Amino acid sequence: MKPILQSKSITRQMIINFIAIVMITAVIAGVPGIIILRGDHMKHAWSQVEQGAYNMKTLYTARQNELVAFAKLVGHRSCLQATVKDQDAQGALVHLADLISGTEVNLVVLCDNNDQVITSTLDLPVAEMCKNYSERGFILLPGEDGQNVWVFGAHYLGDHESGLGRVVAGILANDALADAVYLQSGLEYSILQGSTPIATSLTGDPSDLSAVFASIPPFGEIPEQREFTLNDEPYYAVNQVLEESPGLRYEVAISVEHIITSQEQLLMMLTAGLLVVIVLGSLLGIFLARRISRPLEQLTSTAITFSSGNLTTPVEVQSDLREVVLVTKALEDARVELLDVMTELSDEKAWTNHLLESITEGIVTLDDQKRITFFSHGAERMTGLDRDQVRGHSCDEVFRLPEANAQFSQIIPSNGKESRVIVELADQRWVTFSFTGALLSKAGATETETALVFRDVSDEEVIHRRLGYFIANITHEFRTPLSALAASIELLLDQAHSITTEDLEHLLGSLHLSVLRLQTMIDNLIESASISAGHFRVSPRASELEKIVTDTVSLMTPLFQKYGQHLVVKLPEHLPPVIADSKRTMQVLVNLLSNAHKFSPADSDICIQAAQEDGFIRVRVTDQGPGIPPEQRAYLFHRLNRLNLLASSAKAGAGLGLPVVKAIVEAQGGQIGVEDCPDGGAQFWFTMKVAGEG
Repeated sequence: MKPILQSKSITRQMIINFIAIVMITAVIAGVPGIIILRGDHMKHAWSQVEQGAYNMKTLYTARQNELVAFAKLVGHRSCLQATVKDQDAQGALVHLADLISGTEVNLVVLCDNNDQVITSTLDLPVAEMCKNYSERGFILLPGEDGQNVWVFGAHYLGDHESGLGRVVAGILANDALADAVYLQSGLEYSILQGSTPIATSLTGDPSDLSAVFASIPPFGEIPEQREFTLNDEPYYAVNQVLEESPGLRYEVAISVEHIITSQEQLLMMLTAGLLVVIVLGSLLGIFLARRISRPLEQLTSTAITFSSGNLTTPVEVQSDLREVVLVTKALEDARVELLDVMTELSDEKAWTNHLLESITEGIVTLDDQKRITFFSHGAERMTGLDRDQVRGHSCDEVFRLPEANAQFSQIIPSNGKESRVIVELADQRWVTFSFTGALLSKAGATETETALVFRDVSDEEVIHRRLGYFIANITHEFRTPLSALAASIELLLDQAHSITTEDLEHLLGSLHLSVLRLQTMIDNLIESASISAGHFRVSPRASELEKIVTDTVSLMTPLFQKYGQHLVVKLPEHLPPVIADSKRTMQVLVNLLSNAHKFSPADSDICIQAAQEDGFIRVRVTDQGPGIPPEQRAYLFHRLNRLNLLASSAKAGAGLGLPVVKAIVEAQGGQIGVEDCPDGGAQFWFTMKVAGEG
């Protein structure tokens, strides 16, 4: 239930509802109009820019027709034909200069029947014009400031049968033309090859212009319409193909800033009007709400006083509303009855609370839905949880079990029975509690509650399990290499005079492996004791990881060879030095490789890899064993007293190596973890800082 003090008062609720009605009405009435008006403005803008694109197409068609007519007129000039027949290029150029004087034609080129340039009015590389057999169109020619687009029209010089060649007349489509289009139409105009502007009336920062044109899709994917922003102004634009062959297109754009501005002004006017309506409506709502709600607020205040436990103040509310008078009388009668009952219950509650709070064990009661209804002082002390925080919550949330998908509500002990359960507390501590269950049933009630009395038995449980597990495993771990040592030494003593060199090497190898195994266990025991006593130290310095790995591999190779396992080393070239204690890092690798050997089958690969990652070197040891069960990974690197509780495999060992490995890696400023391999097995990894970084 929502707390009373957090609930809205009736006055506030009435005011809010009234304002909401006014706002919704205004929005329903005004928003569609804005949407329709905005749509009309945008349609008009798109229509204007599309009409501009159509006009440009018409303009170019007219210009091309003019150029064809001009080329036809020039081609029929007999004096020009004569100069061509006489191969007088200079004379032809003089005639052409006279012909284009006073016209808008910028360029005239004479081409012979072999598509070679006879002469040109401009000193430009115009050979491409002679190779183009179209009567009209667009062509891209290099100019002084880059590529230029020419509008051209062509006709035969003389007639087709004369074989004199062709006349090609052209007009330059440049920035001046684009500016002229803008001055006449108010539309921005651009000519592009691909996404590169050849001519444009758009102005602004070069980088902004480049971004605008770069946003145009490739030539074959031109959308009919697009939007862009330049100089903080939004534009609508329409693309059209100018010429397929050289990949030319043109774009007509219009600024829609004035449309957006007018829309914003309209919105501001509507908002201002809406605010006026809301203010006036709110004032009226406040007046009406206060008139109706004032006596109700008095009743509410009285009810709050009752809920706080104060039943001594009489209920007195002045009102002429019949309903309010009836409620006032009912509250006063209830106050008198509650005062008598509360006095009686208070004495009983005080005695019961005193009894429960004096019990040192934890006491918890659960309803039929397994939700907590009572949480004693002893329960607070043992769990570290506040009773107000857990009351009403499921017992599964408070007493969390280590097993996946396991729930405390399913293992609650029956009436009079005791169970020991490991639970996880809010501070992530794992504690063993002894629970005793009891059923509670109220007279006449159909629902049954459960009472649980519990105490903390973690210490005795941990001590018992730790001693048993450690003694069993350390005995096994020491007995195996000692037995191997004894057997090898006995064999040497018995056959000292007849043993072969090969057998001697085999026995010495076995002795070496047994001694190595004992040394590793003794080192782990010593390191574990040092960690517990607070005397653990490392001396990290700049070290060569490749040498550390090489020395470790040399030390461990006989062990892997004996069991037919293959040690694979994959180190990148030129590994940088790392910050590490060489001896202790070898100890880390020896422990990880020993575990990999222990859990991997014969004739399998065990791999050591290294890679550089952001100031660290990550080393991985990968085996082909059964992998690590997910429920044990969280405890894999814990100290002996926790890890041993979960060890179940015959190969688990004494449980000392991995905690020592973790302590060494973290003391060197690294991290350690374990992952499953995609193809099976486990992959242990740890990191070391690169020397000179960080």
